[in-house]
Amino acid sequence: MSFFDFSIKDDGAGGGAGAGEGVGEQAPQEHESTTFRTPVVRPSWAQLPLPPLRLVGRSGLEVVREGVMFSPDVEARLKDPGMSDEDVGRLLWQLRSRKVTELRDPSWERCGRPKNQWVRFSGGVAACARYRYPDDHLLLGEVLSFYLARLLQISRVPPATLARPDHPRWIAAAPQMERAGWGAAPVVVLTPWLPDLVRDYMPASLHHALATNTTLGMATEETWGTDGGTEGGDEGRSHHPQLRDVSEGELVRLLQWSDLLLFDFLTANYDRVAYMMDAAEGEGRPEVLAGTVHNLVLNRATGGLWLLDNESGLVDGYSVLYGNGDPTQATRFASFHQKLLRSMCLFRRTTLGAVLGLAAHPKPHELLVEFARENEPLLYLLPDPLRHQPFLSRLSDRLQEVRAWVGECARKAVTAGVGVKRRGSLVT
Repeated sequence: MSFFDFSIKDDGAGGGAGAGEGVGEQAPQEHESTTFRTPVVRPSWAQLPLPPLRLVGRSGLEVVREGVMFSPDVEARLKDPGMSDEDVGRLLWQLRSRKVTELRDPSWERCGRPKNQWVRFSGGVAACARYRYPDDHLLLGEVLSFYLARLLQISRVPPATLARPDHPRWIAAAPQMERAGWGAAPVVVLTPWLPDLVRDYMPASLHHALATNTTLGMATEETWGTDGGTEGGDEGRSHHPQLRDVSEGELVRLLQWSDLLLFDFLTANYDRVAYMMDAAEGEGRPEVLAGTVHNLVLNRATGGLWLLDNESGLVDGYSVLYGNGDPTQATRFASFHQKLLRSMCLFRRTTLGAVLGLAAHPKPHELLVEFARENEPLLYLLPDPLRHQPFLSRLSDRLQEVRAWVGECARKAVTAGVGVKRRGSLVT
């Protein structure tokens, strides 16, 4: 694992793919189980030269640096740091070791689908238990998506861990599990219940870019939000401020949405914005995209956005796009993902650095699986991701697509820079 800044084999976390096999779920000791360290992927900036261009807003706030990066000033205005490795380690220990005291039926506002359950553990910790048997590849998608988010330094994807409902610590909830129809499922996936979160909307500036097939970034600063023609003429066209006029609050949301767009593209997640695009197009109701976003919630106290329910990522999402299923559906969702990726030319430096580092490796899928196996002792109970053919090549392919898109954004920023500079908004 020399590709990482430290070896994840030496951090004391978890066992390998077969850890605990044949001996059931273990209740680890707190002092050794709370350790969780995310390996930092070494960036490979040499493969992506960026222009020394900055965009400064009318308020004096630096908005963009190096043509395609959100500035440190915008980053500093996000007050929610997400979950640290220490937070993750503590939560995983709690979910893996404490006794289950209660199960409750779900709702669409709490844990989702009917066979899911809201779980309370001793000590008051709560979680959502996702039951998908026999479709365990969805549990695998949830777990791998979490570990990819950590590698990308996206810190507001809830931790996911596996649990065996036949373990003695679940015995108090046996009648409730039977009532829920769980049957003989070997594992469920647990994600911590995060209270005090509300559904949120797509930023208006990004919604405008999707609606007009434009790209949010420096390259469109010349025309974005002006009275240029669109399909159907100007009637009913909404007028938005240019990027340099966007409020600080909107910039903080866009900062986080840039992570969302990259994450969902890399994982081929079809159950968030792509789901809404499918509904909007299939039902002929574009207003769907103006509603609350599926599987996205906001912490109103901090402004942090959380990406929930990522089970469609990496496994089922890749099967939809690259498997032997419905080719019409594959083409449809591939177009949604492409449109979302190309709706924004602004990125977080930390996220982009991780993307470039993974893109530079010949087998990023193996790095991801090793990270997951080192930290998830029950992963061996799910289908082996390294036997899932689309996963073996498509993560690398999609990383390369993101790298190519950022390169295109950088080139367009250079071209547009002259025009923006004439208006006094650009500093070189």
